[in-house]
Amino acid sequence: MTKTDTQWLELAQGYGWARPLTPYPHWHFNIDWDNLDQNIPLRREVWEFFRDQGRFVPLDIAWHFDTRLRVILSNDVSQQLFIAGCLEPNEMAFMDRFLKPGMQVMDIGANEGCYSVLCGAKVGEKGKVWAFEPSPREFAVLKANADQNPNLNISCFPVAIGNKNGTEKLRIAEGIHAGQNTLGEFSYSITELNFAIVSIRRLDDLVFEAKTDRIDLIKIDVEGAEGLVLEGARRTLETFRPIVLLEVLEKGLAALGYTPIRLINQFRGLGYRIAVFDPETGLPIEYHGNGLGLCENLLAFPEEIGASLGISRLE
Repeated sequence: MTKTDTQWLELAQGYGWARPLTPYPHWHFNIDWDNLDQNIPLRREVWEFFRDQGRFVPLDIAWHFDTRLRVILSNDVSQQLFIAGCLEPNEMAFMDRFLKPGMQVMDIGANEGCYSVLCGAKVGEKGKVWAFEPSPREFAVLKANADQNPNLNISCFPVAIGNKNGTEKLRIAEGIHAGQNTLGEFSYSITELNFAIVSIRRLDDLVFEAKTDRIDLIKIDVEGAEGLVLEGARRTLETFRPIVLLEVLEKGLAALGYTPIRLINQFRGLGYRIAVFDPETGLPIEYHGNGLGLCENLLAFPEEIGASLGISRLE
């Protein structure tokens, strides 16, 4: 007998999980699609049911440290978080090790909020997470995730972060690729659903207005606009010296006049060093070169705290 939507969702509720926050060597998107462990085939069946109908249905699942996380079946984010229990696990494992109670985090390009909720749980009531997401569709999910975890200090802002104050056109990706929205060009073969005129702000101005006294970590995932974010955040980096975790997409950067080496040099000019995540171990290792792959996650850290992070050197 064919299951109803309600029965599928009830089944999904019973099988959500979160992979432990440990490094995942050789991780890549969809690596666990054919994994037979941890009830992955069953969760994949649920996800495929909604994908095949072309529907996007909210589902609240268990997340780390007794939090709840809303995902949308059947987009890319839920394909990882619901089926495999993780997304960018090496980066999240680093955050788990680094973040401490009382710290403050900027989540720029927060998407649906999986990083924001994890960071909020780590920094506690005396810490704070600033979550920025300009897409109205993704912002609604982000806000729902902040609201259903009221003990976490997460402030959500429906704005883009860049090198100016004003408005900008944001290209909204088709629903299955939610989170690939961009101020420039899509980095993959993605159909544009529509666009939105969104507010854009310089991080330096927001930080100055808020009169905050610390920023410990900034995560940036803005589909090619990372260089623009840094242009508008120079004073913030000079003043607070936060660690910066960011995605580097060569095609996305090029659409907005950037290259990976230009981005790296921006950091080096501010006294930052660069690490990448070692595919063999999943741990960050220091990088001294100039060339990167087409897509790479970087960790930029101030020179003065390099030794305390225990990051090994890669020539």
